[in-house]
Amino acid sequence: MARLSMVFLVALCSISPLAAANVNAQSATDLMKKGGDLKKLAEPLDLNSASLDELKKLPGIGDTNAKKIVAGRPFAKTSDLLDKKILSQSVYEKVKTLITAK
Repeated sequence: MARLSMVFLVALCSISPLAAANVNAQSATDLMKKGGDLKKLAEPLDLNSASLDELKKLPGIGDTNAKKIVAGRPFAKTSDLLDKKILSQSVYEKVKTLITAK
């Protein structure tokens, strides 16, 4: 039983980084499709100062969501997008590594 638990734990730990890498890779792919610059992935976009056009370059963020973000300012933390019901969980998962709240 202990051996089975250990195998399960090892398998679980190896899957999590792969899932996180897939989310980041998908976010980068979506960003490129929207005409974004991969160099900007190194610098998270500040929700409190980004323009509508900058926000719309994020994966899953169109005109409506960008306007909701601007209207919902200020943000103390990125998860405020969920707390204030501005973004769905699925869209938030796509952008959470690409944004910050300063």
